[in-house]
Amino acid sequence: MMGRWYVLVIAGLLWGCHANEGSVEQVIAQATLQATAKTEALPAEYVYRADPFVLADERVPFARPRAEERVPETQEETACWQPEDQRKPMPLEQFALEQLEMKGVIGDGKQRWALVYTPTQQLVKVRRGHYLGLNYGRVTRVGTTGLELVETLPDGAGCWLTRTVSLSIVGTEPTG
Repeated sequence: MMGRWYVLVIAGLLWGCHANEGSVEQVIAQATLQATAKTEALPAEYVYRADPFVLADERVPFARPRAEERVPETQEETACWQPEDQRKPMPLEQFALEQLEMKGVIGDGKQRWALVYTPTQQLVKVRRGHYLGLNYGRVTRVGTTGLELVETLPDGAGCWLTRTVSLSIVGTEPTG
């Protein structure tokens, strides 16, 4: 009885494997005739027209401008805030802030130290009051996830401005 079922199954499979009557070339030719392609026209080509260069000033636009000297008009402008230049620079002030990586924090709530990794592969302890970065960055707070510092930048007119930035532990996002 089982032998009959095997014969029926094999016969059914062979019946399903019935070959095409036509050749491969005929099938390809028929498929090519039935195939249609829908394409859209390309947009018109953009024609670029350059405006002629007209020298409207004596200054050549491709040369670096000369720095202008600004004379302060009032006594108050000359007495603007200046950074402290009498102190000896600290070792971390030779690196840009982007080159430094904060690796961790040690200490307790009273005194915390940030561990800062330098491009010269040194691990340096930093605490509140220390300086780092190229812009006279003074550490104002050492937190559990990073440190905050106040940088001093020139305003271009002989005075200086400050901004607060932070250096986060590696793996967290920095702010600035």
